[in-house]
Amino acid sequence: IDRLHRIPCPTLVTNGPEEGAQDYVIASFIEKIPKVKWVGFAKSHIAFFEDRDYYFKAIGDFLRVD
Repeated sequence: IDRLHRIPCPTLVTNGPEEGAQDYVIASFIEKIPKVKWVGFAKSHIAFFEDRDYYFKAIGDFLRVD
């Protein structure tokens, strides 16, 4: 955790309400990684399966270079 600020590349952090990685767990990552994007999935534990459209849109948006 004390070296998260050293991550130089854009980083995508995701979580959902039914996971072990609750908002309070990932808060340090969101606060300390300089180029972070956080996407929360509202209704899933296995987002790529249960919320497929939103999941792949979020990944695509993150990877898209403008």
